[in-house]
Amino acid sequence: MMRPKFIYLHGFGSSPCSSTVGFLKRYYPQYEWVVPELNHHCSETLDALNALIQREQPTAVIGTSLGGFYSLYCDSEVMGRWVKKLAINPALYPSTDLRLALGENKYLNPRKDGVTNFRLEEVDLDDFASVELTPELLKTRVKNVMCIFSMHDELLNYGELNKYLFGDKAFAVESIGHRLTEHFVKEELGLLLTRLAIEE
Repeated sequence: MMRPKFIYLHGFGSSPCSSTVGFLKRYYPQYEWVVPELNHHCSETLDALNALIQREQPTAVIGTSLGGFYSLYCDSEVMGRWVKKLAINPALYPSTDLRLALGENKYLNPRKDGVTNFRLEEVDLDDFASVELTPELLKTRVKNVMCIFSMHDELLNYGELNKYLFGDKAFAVESIGHRLTEHFVKEELGLLLTRLAIEE
């Protein structure tokens, strides 16, 4: 029997070598984890993700922060089958959310490509803006997406908007800030992963 396959999308400035990825693989070995290396070039990243989704045909796509944004806008269907999605503390509007990061940045974790620094430019924010939908249009796009958001997110303040967009599929949590902790991954995330793995 094939294991459920999850594509995990990391956040801004991170990599597949993050502690979160390590926790997911350690505590949920019953799932196959596919973790691509993402960057801050929106259109390029979405094209690569869509190709990956069609090739891997995952059970679900899970994204955190900027990865949560990418999870909302990447392909939702493979071979006529719905790909389930879970967005965690999603950066709903990166063209605004990332403005303070304009300029030179250092990656938070080692990258497979060996790159250690990158520049976020105005053209990158424009690229995000060209993809972003208004809340009203985004709500229709994410009607089958689950969302976990922190009540104590120190970087993003989308609590009410998350409730509006995701409705009864929005789950507010108190135990984390913006970043996921080992305790949260181990003790609290499992139930939703099970739902993603078994729900049709």
